[in-house]
Amino acid sequence: MAAAPQGFFACEAAGLRWLASVEGGVPCARVLAVDDRSLTLER
Repeated sequence: MAAAPQGFFACEAAGLRWLASVEGGVPCARVLAVDDRSLTLER
């Protein structure tokens, strides 16, 4: 499996947090943790 590009998971987490912050926006999973190798979301 290829590694994700530098900053990939941080960008994904930022996008999910932004979507979640909009009142009346789309429902999305809550980010629990993020690092250089993974993104952990609330199930």
